[in-house]
Amino acid sequence: MMVNKTGMFMYVLCVMTVGWLFTANCAFGDLAPATMIIAASNSIDVSRADYQCDGTADEVEIQSAVNALRTDKGGKILLLEGTYNIAAAISITGNDDNITIQGTGKGTVIKVANNTLINAFYFNNVSGVTVKDLVIDGNKANQTDGGSTYNQCGIYANGGLRDACFENIVMKNCYYRGFMGRIIQRALFFNCSFIDNGNRGLMLDGPSSTSVSTDNKIVNCTFSGNGSDGLAFGEYAFSTYIGGCISRNNGLFGIYVESGGPSETRSAHMVIEGCIVSGNSSRGVNVSYSNYVTVSNCHIYDNSGDGILYGAQSSYCTVTGSSITGNSGYGITYTSGSNRIVVGNVVKGNVSGQINLGATEEVYHNIVS
Repeated sequence: MMVNKTGMFMYVLCVMTVGWLFTANCAFGDLAPATMIIAASNSIDVSRADYQCDGTADEVEIQSAVNALRTDKGGKILLLEGTYNIAAAISITGNDDNITIQGTGKGTVIKVANNTLINAFYFNNVSGVTVKDLVIDGNKANQTDGGSTYNQCGIYANGGLRDACFENIVMKNCYYRGFMGRIIQRALFFNCSFIDNGNRGLMLDGPSSTSVSTDNKIVNCTFSGNGSDGLAFGEYAFSTYIGGCISRNNGLFGIYVESGGPSETRSAHMVIEGCIVSGNSSRGVNVSYSNYVTVSNCHIYDNSGDGILYGAQSSYCTVTGSSITGNSGYGITYTSGSNRIVVGNVVKGNVSGQINLGATEEVYHNIVS
């Protein structure tokens, strides 16, 4: 028997970090949406559950709840503590706006079944979605390569995801990426962890100049042990704030920004502020074909390449108030581009050299040794 529970649900999150104020509002307007409660096969108290999973293909019950909320024009799904084993993606698409999926914290685990070539969640052309307080385990050790560029992710969002909130989520052990987003706009990632995924921890991009990822915020997130970059921005990803994040021990770059491409350098308007970037297998921060990228008040150290590289025609970039130390390449260097500002940083102990920039740069008030 299904029991509809009504009541206004509003999610408002304010984050203050390094002088920036963010407000993410995932309210449902004047609607009074339903709340569906789902129990795992090993949940302790199932008496209040609208759906009871049996431990096999648990996406069926979760998807049924999503479909029911579609009729109610939004609402909340509460996943009780326990492990939900899924063999197909949980899809939120089209008319599924204003849906919240909330767990109980690290005790709620969405686990991908063995040998399934799926994304755990799939979002397409929706807005006002919130996912919070749960773990997505891609079960990487028991998967094989599905051969698809955008499959086997913790969350794959394509075709437009707007005004979404992702809070207190762990995305780990995914065969491909923790989160892969195309055309993501005005999303907030807060206090999420992207750990031990096979490729990148999180990547945002857009397929064209009219279908972009923009105006996103990534705050207090951790990227660790991923096979490629911890955090990456591809072509047509713009205007993103990355604040208070940690990206370390990843297989390539800590943070990678390439908003343009060989045919066009684009104005990225990225801000990387108050972040720790360390122990990555190549560069700490790698910027290519992207103008207007600011690195401020960051600690970038012990990476196996340069601390910061401005490569491939990246201009009008700024590094300020940061500590860049002990990297195996240069502290700050470039391959092309111009008109960068490097001011008020501590740049020490980098193996290849400290600051290596062109004649048109403004470099002053740095402590270098």
